[in-house]
Amino acid sequence: MSDSIFNALNEKQTKLEDAKEIIFRKKNELEKKRDSEIVAEVTSFFKGLETDLEDIHFSNSTSYMEVSAKGEEFEKEVWDEKKNDYVVVKRYSRNRLCTVYIEGNDWRGQESGAARFTKIGLGSSSYSEHYDKATLDRFMFNGRLAMMILDHQDDILGAINKIYEKTRAKFDKLNSELSELRKDVDKIIQDRKNFKTDTLMRDLKEGVEFTSKDLPYLQVRYDYGFGSIKKMKVDKMSYSGKSCNVTIERVLRRWDDKTEEMVEYLHTYQEDRVRVSNIEDSVANTSIKWNVVTNKVSA
Repeated sequence: MSDSIFNALNEKQTKLEDAKEIIFRKKNELEKKRDSEIVAEVTSFFKGLETDLEDIHFSNSTSYMEVSAKGEEFEKEVWDEKKNDYVVVKRYSRNRLCTVYIEGNDWRGQESGAARFTKIGLGSSSYSEHYDKATLDRFMFNGRLAMMILDHQDDILGAINKIYEKTRAKFDKLNSELSELRKDVDKIIQDRKNFKTDTLMRDLKEGVEFTSKDLPYLQVRYDYGFGSIKKMKVDKMSYSGKSCNVTIERVLRRWDDKTEEMVEYLHTYQEDRVRVSNIEDSVANTSIKWNVVTNKVSA
């Protein structure tokens, strides 16, 4: 099997995969920056809401933002590198208040000029505690937040859609470049597969020995096949070229009474009317390699 062509195809695919990775990184960076701006814009409308709750936090999401506040104090043992010992520190739990939901059109099927975000709303889970002040503060905060959303939802949606639109052209360009690279990679994979299968069928007429660590599995019939194939030879091709008779040597193990251990040996099989497509599929794994053998596969 010619290594030079495979090496050239592999090198070309590696360069394309590296180019894809660069685009993926650019997309991720652009998406993080855009989403951070959207979250900052949304939460800017909610600053200054009157509440006795402390340390209000909105999670960084453009589909649902979980809102939480500082909860109860508790102590926890943590490892202190400087003291080389465990120390007790104070921590605070987080009390979930509500969730701000933002919905809209799916970006994958979004038409040019259509708004990405079309709805903003509020959701809340129930509390088991009904009488403490923190629960009442939670409901008062959620009420004020709901009023803010109701009064300013058009302004909020307009502002975040404007941010989204600023980056749409950049995303479209990156997605287009990524699509072309994927097509190029798919072509290389198909070219390599075609060359590999063509080379295999030519070499099989002489007989091959598989040299890779991974050995092929051949589906002989719909209900059975052989794995760990070490050698294979095509004995006769059908008139249509769609099937052939093959001789196979596969690696098996058996107990050796002399060495008192399991040893490997080759067992020979002769199979008729094996589909050529199944033989081609057996070497689809790019790690499978072989050499043409000068001595014929045992019959």
